[in-house]
Amino acid sequence: MAAMVTASHDASYVQLGSDLLVPRLVSIVETEDYEGGSLTIRIDAEFSETLSRYRVAKLVVEADGDELEVASTTLRAVRVQEILSAGLVQVAEFRLLSGETWPWPLREDLVSFVTKSGPSSLAAMEWVARIYMMAQALRVRPASAVRTQLGLTLPTASVWIRRARDRGFLPDATLEEAGPRG
Repeated sequence: MAAMVTASHDASYVQLGSDLLVPRLVSIVETEDYEGGSLTIRIDAEFSETLSRYRVAKLVVEADGDELEVASTTLRAVRVQEILSAGLVQVAEFRLLSGETWPWPLREDLVSFVTKSGPSSLAAMEWVARIYMMAQALRVRPASAVRTQLGLTLPTASVWIRRARDRGFLPDATLEEAGPRG
């Protein structure tokens, strides 16, 4: 079974935090080839400001071929969350109010800046918060994303996240219970 995921987003954005923008709507299409036909799965994901992450707004499954049909067994096999995550990561980028864009994952020069600056740097803690918020939006574990993107240990990432929160770059943890945890 071969699968191909493509994703695109509309031109409207939602502000996340003080200066981070994410696309309001993301469309994801995956085609999976099976013997006897293929399935095309279309997901429209909308950013929920209440949940601080994307949610599936629309799901369409179409069968192509003589031997394949959309039935309950076919629908149970559709990996909605996996397809959603893969598509979201494809279109992910840090878009700042200033107009700058940064790729997800971060470029090596920015990672170097953040890690060399450390938790005492306001600019570094702002980037830690951006990584955390973007990961939450993408339905990725935020603390794990900070750890992975910056090459930190999980305890160190947790300290840096707490410092970013203490400096006001992230909301209080009790307010985030609807989103995924790290």
